[in-house]
Amino acid sequence: MEKDILIVGEDHSQTLQDAISNANYKYKIANDLRGCLDIIREAIPNLIIVDHEALGEQSVEICETLKKYPGTQRIPLIFIAPKNAVTSLLEVLYIPVDDYIFFPLDIEDFKIRVQVLVDLQSYKHKKTLMSVEEKIGELEKLLELFPDYHAARQELGEIYEKTENTEAALKTLLGLAEGYYQQNNFGMAMDVITRMKRMIAEKSVQLSGGAQFHEALERCFQILGKE
Repeated sequence: MEKDILIVGEDHSQTLQDAISNANYKYKIANDLRGCLDIIREAIPNLIIVDHEALGEQSVEICETLKKYPGTQRIPLIFIAPKNAVTSLLEVLYIPVDDYIFFPLDIEDFKIRVQVLVDLQSYKHKKTLMSVEEKIGELEKLLELFPDYHAARQELGEIYEKTENTEAALKTLLGLAEGYYQQNNFGMAMDVITRMKRMIAEKSVQLSGGAQFHEALERCFQILGKE
C-alpha cells in the first residue's frame, strides 16, 4: 500500500524524492502553511518533511501549528535545516518535531529515518485500540480544524449510526450535505439526504425534533432539485 509523504518547501523537493527513491511512496508538495493544510484536508499523509532552508521562519510556524491540533499532531514530522546555520541548530531543539536532519543529506541516514517514522506510524495505527468515545473525540477535533473535511464527517456519521445514536448521526450527515451543497456538489448532497431520509424511515426510535428533520430534508430536496 502506498504511503503519502508531504514535502513542505519546493526548493529541494526533487532532491528529497530522489534521495528516498521508494516506489511505495507518493509525494505531494506545499509551499506554505495554507497549502500544507489544504493537502492535509484532502488526505492525512503518513509523514511530513518541512524544509527550513526553503521556508525560513515560516517552517517553525508550520511545525508548531501541526503539532498543536489533535487532528494533525500524530503525523510524524521531520525538520530539515542547513548544517552550517547555527541559529537553525539552536532552534531545532525547541521545535515540536519527531526528528530532524541537516543539509547536505546523508542519503542512507535520511532513508532510514524516513522508513522508521513511516513504519512506526503504521504500527501505532494498527496496534492502538481506540474506544468509540476517543474516536468520536478525535474526529470532532479534526472537524474543528478542517470543517469541510468530508471524509471525517462521513466517518463520524457512520460511527453514530452504528452506535444507534441516530439523532447525532442525522445532525452530522446534515452538516455533510450542507458542505457538499456549498461546494456545488449537488449529486453528493442528494445522496446524503437520501440516506438520511432512509435512516429516519427505518429507525423505530422517536427522534426529538423528528418532524423538523423531515421538513428540512424536504426543503433540501426542493432546493437541490432546482439546481
